[in-house]
Amino acid sequence: MATKYSPTVGKRRLSRELRRLRKDQGLTLKDVARELDCSHGKIANLETGNWMRISLTDIRAMLDLYKVTDPKRRGAIETLVRQARERGWWEKYSPYLPAAYVGFENEASAISTYQCDVVPGLLQTADYTRALVARALGDDQTEVERLVESRQRRKKIFERTEPPKLWAILDESALLHIPDRAVFREQVQHLVRLATEVKTITIQVVPIAAGLHSGLGNRFVILDYEDELDLSVIYLELHGQALYIEEKPRVADYRDLFNLIQLDALHPSESIPYLRSMLEKPE
Repeated sequence: MATKYSPTVGKRRLSRELRRLRKDQGLTLKDVARELDCSHGKIANLETGNWMRISLTDIRAMLDLYKVTDPKRRGAIETLVRQARERGWWEKYSPYLPAAYVGFENEASAISTYQCDVVPGLLQTADYTRALVARALGDDQTEVERLVESRQRRKKIFERTEPPKLWAILDESALLHIPDRAVFREQVQHLVRLATEVKTITIQVVPIAAGLHSGLGNRFVILDYEDELDLSVIYLELHGQALYIEEKPRVADYRDLFNLIQLDALHPSESIPYLRSMLEKPE
């Protein structure tokens, strides 16, 4: 039985496989474009995943050119095409939910995230999300609730038989920024509950007392995958734009940074009582 991938990961796998097959035959992008009587840009887009529609007829022609004759191998690649053409559940929440990111998150076996100023999305309560996005969306309650619903739905990955492992580090200041005391209490209690009841979730807090620590000003997510063929991805959100990094040296840099922030943060066993103590402080 073929492995089922999300559309985002399926597209990435397909692009990488097409690029590898072409290089194995010693062909350039121009060579392929000439043989298939199409533009150089079309082949380049297929190899980078920068396409909206894809034709099985085109892919079969490429496989013929690349001398892929094994029926099982051809069938596996065609299955990737079909999966890449599917629409993920997150598509209907566009533009407020970064579709590519959620696709990568949906397939990850391990997620490591550091947020300097907000609670990570997978750990947010509905009321926290509502308060957070209302500032950006104003009085449009329909859109606010749509975004809240989408963020809550992302959490369903933890209901799977084999959920991903999540290691989240957040600054104490992200919680202190919450103006509504009821929302604050619910969010902190939710973090404590997740950290103590969900075995695949680990939470660390960087206290204000840490001072000028390694993570100041940073927000990033490291997404790892069980299949070694799927490269790890770094996700950065910069001024409303998403940036995805796959280059191994740069991924290693962010992994090193995450490790440094772990050292600056309270140990997971210390973070839980620290969160509880925040609930006991006078308003």
